[in-house]
Amino acid sequence: MRVYSLKPFVPGTHDEPWARAAARQIGLEIEWVRLPTRNLVDRILDAIEAMDEPLTMISFIQLRELVRAVSVGSRVLLTGDGGDEVFLGYGSPDD
Repeated sequence: MRVYSLKPFVPGTHDEPWARAAARQIGLEIEWVRLPTRNLVDRILDAIEAMDEPLTMISFIQLRELVRAVSVGSRVLLTGDGGDEVFLGYGSPDD
């Protein structure tokens, strides 16, 4: 099993420390995917073209790059996007 994560532009920011800690906890190495800085316009257009319906999710461009990297050796990708729906939500507001 492999673990992939997007490498932030600024090291140590965003979720990078948490991703490293989680991977270490389960004994896996992270393969970091860097967002390209070359041909960025082409990559953005490719991400838009890959959508089957219009989305206003700005992270879709990064997700497209992650999928591109993972698809080289894998066919299944689990992401944190929408995980609350997969695991039956967050519970009732009264909890």
